[in-house]
Amino acid sequence: MDVADGTLFDLISTGNKADGPSLSEGQLRRLLLPVAKGLAHAHRLGYAHRDLKLDNLLLVRQPSGEIELRLADLEFTAFCSYDTGFDIMGSAGYMAPEVEGFVPSRLVDYRKADAWSFGVLIYACLTGNFPFNPDYPAYHQRLVFPAHASLSAETRDLLRRLLDKDPNTRMTIVQALRHPFFRHA
Repeated sequence: MDVADGTLFDLISTGNKADGPSLSEGQLRRLLLPVAKGLAHAHRLGYAHRDLKLDNLLLVRQPSGEIELRLADLEFTAFCSYDTGFDIMGSAGYMAPEVEGFVPSRLVDYRKADAWSFGVLIYACLTGNFPFNPDYPAYHQRLVFPAHASLSAETRDLLRRLLDKDPNTRMTIVQALRHPFFRHA
């Protein structure tokens, strides 16, 4: 069993926000690619994590010194292509609009909600902030990229697609793996 050296939250929190993010796009891409592949596999099987967040990605140092991520906290993971959603799953700041503003008669595809949370992870790692103020529903907020974040056009495009407020048009994790952001890994 691997021993964790902290979480992805710990890693990005050690950087100086005035100096920009502690991870480059390339470093983040390398770290998140195996996570995205694992999520895509789980989603193809009908499972969703339902609580993706920085604290649930553990840092594991390999003998070579390289850091890898391990997805943790699987207690909310469930087989669910669609859920009637009487139980709201997730953490504030990471929940998709269809989950946080849930109406019991609406069906939620938690795999699409995982894609939203994955977008939040990427945004937070590269900017040092949440894409939306967690104190207010994301549905009523506009996605803005901070001036200090010099994000590539492909990264901005990926984030816009993962953080699409409409789950019907939101990119899935499987689709994200085919996006230019991950093809450069």
